[in-house]
Amino acid sequence: MSENKDIIEVGVEMSCDSSEEENQGLIQAALQRLQEIHGGAFLAYALEIGEYLLGTFFAGDIAQYRKRGTTHASWMALLRHEAVAELGLSGQTLRNYVLAWDVSSTLPQEVRDALPLTHRVRLAALHDPGRRQAVARIDVTWLRRDDDGGAGSSLPYPSASYRLRRLLS
Repeated sequence: MSENKDIIEVGVEMSCDSSEEENQGLIQAALQRLQEIHGGAFLAYALEIGEYLLGTFFAGDIAQYRKRGTTHASWMALLRHEAVAELGLSGQTLRNYVLAWDVSSTLPQEVRDALPLTHRVRLAALHDPGRRQAVARIDVTWLRRDDDGGAGSSLPYPSASYRLRRLLS
């Protein structure tokens, strides 16, 4: 804790005596790190919930989820339960977490680790594991290109998210 306090104090000190440009760099670095922390924690949270729900209501079998997901009485009761909303969740969010868990469990780690939750949910539309892996690898390439600012191109190009939606449609 003391070490973190020292880091914070150094950051505050730097921001007080630094130029506007240095302050912007510090802010951008802090925002990027916060997004990394939040994204990682949120993704782990979503996948844990998805795994739990699939295991509890469908014995861990995604085929049973796909077959009975809208007719399973207990599952549907959970999705409509007011306590779910009180947790800041919705039935659709819980469905998405189950789908994201399924996708995550079928992809190689290097691909899985690069995909955000929304892309995992979209990939769930592909039931064939081979096609899912192939499309996920393409998506990861696009995501990395987006992270690199378009690989040196000054021309506008569609985002990875947009391209994935088009590929799946």
